[in-house]
Amino acid sequence: MLRLMPLVQNESMKIFRRWRTWVMAASLIVFMTLLSTVQFMDKPLDQRDWKTRLSANIQQTEQMMSDARLGEGQKQRLQESILRDRYAIEHDIPVNERSLWTPVTLGTSLIMLITIFTIIVAADNVAGEFSGGTIKLILIRPAKRWKVLLSKYIASLGFALFLLVSVFAVSWLLGIGFYGLGALHQPGLDVRDGMVVEQSMVASLLQTYALNSVSLVMMATFGFMISTVFRSSSFAIGGSIALLFVGTSIVHGLREYPWVKYVLFAHLDLTQYLKGKPLIEGMTLGFSVTMLLAYFVLFLSLIPISEPTRL
Repeated sequence: MLRLMPLVQNESMKIFRRWRTWVMAASLIVFMTLLSTVQFMDKPLDQRDWKTRLSANIQQTEQMMSDARLGEGQKQRLQESILRDRYAIEHDIPVNERSLWTPVTLGTSLIMLITIFTIIVAADNVAGEFSGGTIKLILIRPAKRWKVLLSKYIASLGFALFLLVSVFAVSWLLGIGFYGLGALHQPGLDVRDGMVVEQSMVASLLQTYALNSVSLVMMATFGFMISTVFRSSSFAIGGSIALLFVGTSIVHGLREYPWVKYVLFAHLDLTQYLKGKPLIEGMTLGFSVTMLLAYFVLFLSLIPISEPTRL
């Protein structure tokens, strides 16, 4: 493992020496700043007191629950919404008010863009060596082929982590700048076993970022695998991004078929379990994690690591 670290450091230096890396990072910061600014300047149409708005929401939700066409799962989610709103009113927790956590929550919407950037870097990390003619320099190194590939893969994920941390930090600073520190210790609300529980906003948001990053890791791994097999960064990037956008839509269209629950894209969004709305009826978090691990192992097993004269 100690011999692997210098290789990872070298591959990371390659990534961060490229101007496109900093263009990607800067574009994320610009997008985050613009989105947060627009949200801050966009005043809500409903100017009533937050408790009054929540009370109105409760009444509307109760009316929706009387709809006989709703399934049990939908009714349960509506009931949980009512429980959260009532708890917020009773304990004076303005959960629907904008605060420093608002931009941080908004930052999760940029994880899709981070995923695209990571796919580009991961796919180009190997295929780019061929197009750039630097593959021969790598092959004469004493390091084994699998170590070189692993170092490139780890460096790509390190780049993704850098972008995620940057978005989280910048969004938090924007939140302080726009809304101050008044809600720093405000808890988030969750419903477990029919009871409302308070939880740390930091822990809750980190959990959300982590679950949203599952898709990032899986698609970056897929792109990396394709680039090592076909040695084409354009094919790996184009194919991975195309599947990223259309995969979930395909699953939505075919979710009536029982076999679709074994398709990768049915499991990429683990936040579906936080929301209590699994994409396919009957799926569980444990099943989704198992399927993700199976696909992850499959992608890694398809990476050619035994050829001594080719990368």
